Amino acid sequence: MSLEELRAKIDEIDYQILYLISQRFLISRKIAEIKNRLGLSIKDEAREAEVLRNWVESSRRLGVPEELARELVNSILYYSKRVQLTNSSPKRVTIVGYGGMGKALAKLLTLAEHKVVITGRNSAKAEEAARESGGVYMPQSEALEWGDYVILALPPEAIKGDYFSSLKTALRGKTVMDVLSVKGDNFDFLERVSVEESFRFVSTHPLFGPQSSPIGEEIVVIPSKTSGDISDVIAFWRSAGLSVVVSDPEKHDKAMAVVQVLSHFYLLALKEGYDKLARVLGVEKEVEVMRTVTFKDLMRVINRVISQEDVVMEIQNGNPYAFIARRVGIETISELFARLGENALHPQEGSRLVDPKREDKQ
Repeated sequence: MSLEELRAKIDEIDYQILYLISQRFLISRKIAEIKNRLGLSIKDEAREAEVLRNWVESSRRLGVPEELARELVNSILYYSKRVQLTNSSPKRVTIVGYGGMGKALAKLLTLAEHKVVITGRNSAKAEEAARESGGVYMPQSEALEWGDYVILALPPEAIKGDYFSSLKTALRGKTVMDVLSVKGDNFDFLERVSVEESFRFVSTHPLFGPQSSPIGEEIVVIPSKTSGDISDVIAFWRSAGLSVVVSDPEKHDKAMAVVQVLSHFYLLALKEGYDKLARVLGVEKEVEVMRTVTFKDLMRVINRVISQEDVVMEIQNGNPYAFIARRVGIETISELFARLGENALHPQEGSRLVDPKREDKQ
């Protein structure tokens, strides 16, 4: 068989692969209709794990590299969830703010066929964010009047400052949602203003970052005194492919003390520990080239946390249970240190490890 004939075979197989993927997506849409009727989430972790196992087992039988099979199925699963987005009731959504989360939500809601407008006090930044996310820019006064739902993608200092004071009267009769990682005083403030200004307040917290592919991820929804029935808000976020968790401010902040505060605390300490220990032992260069897979994975997570330092510090400073979380973290490390010390011999114990960086300063 000639080179041209073999290439023609490849082209035919490629078409068959794409055709089968298109058929898979058709079935995914039918599954979405059933899930929608039953009120089920797009994301089904047990089913995804089963599909992944099937792919891996089949790849071994067929002599296909397992790594390739994993990459292919993960991509197909993501786009299968994406084609399952169904929206029988599109909303007009005004996003106030043009940071990473505002743009991420604009992309997601536009993909789910909602009508999305981005606005803010800096019109140039808002226009740029709209272009990047597929939304539309509109001047603030017009945008607030236009939207059914208003999402405040703003930091706490903006919500509690003069800026929010200047726009809160325009929220009368609207459904207003924040996306803050810390509730506590922030929730109380917005709830109080919603009573004073006669808007409906439903607090939310997307449990994903701006860099994520959020379809299938979770969002926490917290009703307030002015929320009333929140079934429409739940349906709204589900239409964007998110799994909705309904909670209250106290339980939310306690859970985030575990999930965010303690995790970030350990990760920041781990990065500083890596750097310090490498200096103490004099192996900075060696650490750069002798990295295990686990170490590389951890560094990727650490760097992602560091890249969002402003949000991380907001959580560390704002979560009402942060001090308890950090104290438990330190106590746990101390207990583990003592336990490991009892079970191993440390001939170097008693000698003083020197941090060259600190010695130079002295």
